[in-house]
Amino acid sequence: MFDPNASQITITNTAILLRGAEPPAPIVDRRLNGRLLVATSGKKNAWIVLDGALVPTLLVKRIKLPSRVVEERIITPIEDLDATVALVEAWVVGGGREADEAAVAKKAATAAKRAATLKAKADAQAAADRAEAAEKAAAEAKARREAADAARPALVAACQAIAAGAVRFVTYPGFDGEFVVRTPYDPRVVEVLRAISGARWDEARRVWNVPARSHAALGARVADINAWCAQITAANAEAARVAEEARGAERAALAARRFIELADRVPAVGTTLRRGDRVVVVESHGKIFRAPEDDGMLDPWMEGEPVRYVYHRDATDDEVDALKAREPKAAPAAPEMVAQPFQQQQACAAAPAPLLEAVHGPDGADDPRLGDLASLRDLLRACWGQRPFEALLGDSDDAAALCETIRGVEDLYRRLASLTGQRTDIYDREHPDRVAAILVKR
Repeated sequence: MFDPNASQITITNTAILLRGAEPPAPIVDRRLNGRLLVATSGKKNAWIVLDGALVPTLLVKRIKLPSRVVEERIITPIEDLDATVALVEAWVVGGGREADEAAVAKKAATAAKRAATLKAKADAQAAADRAEAAEKAAAEAKARREAADAARPALVAACQAIAAGAVRFVTYPGFDGEFVVRTPYDPRVVEVLRAISGARWDEARRVWNVPARSHAALGARVADINAWCAQITAANAEAARVAEEARGAERAALAARRFIELADRVPAVGTTLRRGDRVVVVESHGKIFRAPEDDGMLDPWMEGEPVRYVYHRDATDDEVDALKAREPKAAPAAPEMVAQPFQQQQACAAAPAPLLEAVHGPDGADDPRLGDLASLRDLLRACWGQRPFEALLGDSDDAAALCETIRGVEDLYRRLASLTGQRTDIYDREHPDRVAAILVKR
């Protein structure tokens, strides 16, 4: 197989053989100490071979037609043989390779120098062009700033006029040259603002920012924005009012079916009891929690104590009748005693002595007012104040025992009040209207 990288000739002592060709070309001359061989390949052409290697490129460039170079051979007509051999000899002897290489190097250096010079000139021109462009841009920017400064007072006045007519939905701080549009959500407002050049939505602040340069477009729609926002604001206010009324009704309904009590004094589920003028049945209990202190809505003795809600329903007629059957009979004139002191005194005077003594104490038989239940109720209400409580506590440090004593007196009062038909509630929290108000607040 033909190998283009392999030598195409074989040199012997007498001939030069060309691969694949017959016959060999006899060597007719040797020069330059055998480096330069001349062989005749026929009657018309001769071969010149230098060092048995490929003809150097720099030498190839010097070979003139009709001679030609093929791999290792310089093929030249017989009539040009002497001139070609002399050319090759002179090239080799005169250092043609080095000279040609030096010439090529010089030419390359000259070309590089010229290219560098051209590049330097181009770079300098580009730098000059950039400097000129920058100077021109700076001058234009300065002119724009001066024009903007000159027009700023009129622009600010126009923007402030627009903001002044925009109620509270559009403001113009002025320091950053932008309108701030803060409105309740309305798709019509969004559509208008999106159509204004430069307007953008600020997600963090939940506002629209409109550049001052677009004040004319914004000013043309301020009246519409005002009207739409007023409608939305009114609708939102009405919806909030309706929702608050619904929540109030829900709280009132909840208040009507529950009351708060100390955790250790809640009536059992299924208990029938009176709540003001209502008779209710306990259905369930809420979770125990500690009543807040300084609440102002609860009696002092309940503040900070474990309490829970008692949920109830209205009693049925049968449950009301059953409760009435269990309750002790009250004195006939009892309901009028609180409102009419004179009648109360008459009723007490007519009452049996044991009952008067049980209600008012021994002195009450002579003067019922000395031991009136209303006075006892007032004393119970007052004893939970800080100073009265400390006075009752005295040198003792057992506040819990004093609390239990007062609660025992409270229970006694309620039983006596029930027997005499007087009001059984001692504290405001027990009054039906007060209980309802407390529960609505909570």
